[in-house]
Amino acid sequence: MTTDMPADKPWFKKKKFVILIAIVVLGVIGQFTGGEEEAPPAAVKNVYDIKPNIFFDDEQNAYAWTPIFKFPASPQTKLTCEAKGLDAEGNSVVADTFQANVLNDETVIYFGEKRYDTTTKEISDSIVDYEITCTE
Repeated sequence: MTTDMPADKPWFKKKKFVILIAIVVLGVIGQFTGGEEEAPPAAVKNVYDIKPNIFFDDEQNAYAWTPIFKFPASPQTKLTCEAKGLDAEGNSVVADTFQANVLNDETVIYFGEKRYDTTTKEISDSIVDYEITCTE
């Protein structure tokens, strides 16, 4: 009695190979279809009630420019702020980054040893507006 054994199937017809390819394809598709949601943007808090505060400081023999402004945060909140003095064309003529603290009425003040930034009379006279950002 002779038994005819079927010949081995070609490698590309074996179920193991098809299953492996299917897993790889699904993995690649999952990688590029945004399987991860982006976090929503942080709430934006803007400074408000900006008032110019430019004066000659005899002690430093220079003009100080330190705008007075408020920031919506709890009292004693520590901030890092960047203030830019802008000229009539909207160009930044002077800039300062500083540590700050929020008071009870939301007014922001310099925090630490630094008092305020100084500049020349010509630059201080050219400041007509401010651009201020703060982060907690």
